Amino acid sequence: ILNRLPSYGNTDDEADAMAVTWAEILQEVTAENSVGGHTYVPGFFCWVMHGRLGADTGATPDGRKAGVTLADGAGAAQGREQHGPTASLLSTTKWSHRPAIGGFVHNVVFSKSALDTDAGLQTLRRLIETNMRRRGFEIHVNVVRADTLRAAAQRQARGRRLAGRILVENHLDGRFGTLVEAGHDGLPVVLERIAVGDQRRHVDAARVWQSLLDLGRTPGLFEREALRALAVHHEHRLKDTGRALTFARRAHAEARTAAGRREVQKRVTRLERLAG
Repeated sequence: ILNRLPSYGNTDDEADAMAVTWAEILQEVTAENSVGGHTYVPGFFCWVMHGRLGADTGATPDGRKAGVTLADGAGAAQGREQHGPTASLLSTTKWSHRPAIGGFVHNVVFSKSALDTDAGLQTLRRLIETNMRRRGFEIHVNVVRADTLRAAAQRQARGRRLAGRILVENHLDGRFGTLVEAGHDGLPVVLERIAVGDQRRHVDAARVWQSLLDLGRTPGLFEREALRALAVHHEHRLKDTGRALTFARRAHAEARTAAGRREVQKRVTRLERLAG
């Protein structure tokens, strides 16, 4: 479901139509309520709550797993935009933002290297102009450097808390995954977003996930995701059944829910069969 069915954020008319309908219903229902004589106004701006609320939200029909961060604004959920920032922006601007005066943002994230050239800057300019021409309410452009984020991770590993937000590769498939608040969670691992092209950074992602585990923190959501991701990486990319089985067994031991244990047990069983 998550990887094969059309998703909002890719200028797919069928998927986007569902998002447009939902946005219009939300705006209408919000306007029907009032408090203290004042009518509510709708908003699509979650600030930092997408991480906290996502942690308390169960699995959803779109393929999102329990506890995974929700979308960080009016755009597609992190990792769903498969056809670049322009397609994502076109999806977000298929519905009117005029009533959404309670707050609205469409987030985009670029690596610093993607904007080091005049051509890269012109591409960003055209993206912003497209948002304005299509009457987009607000576009928030984040520009990050991998070395800066890794330095922040090193400081965090030495016990210093981070302020702001951290980028995490959520799956070993080259797509940008989760954007989460760091101040309350102290997530110590960061990875540069691949903002252009169809590049793959499986080895880098695996190294970052491993560095998270090497910190020896009490296993939490991200450690469990690291174990799962590394099991996948070693099974399907490195063809190392033994290592994959080790990570899968650890993931099974750390699973918090019955559904999570069942999912990991399938991988453990398959790997044990392959290992003979």
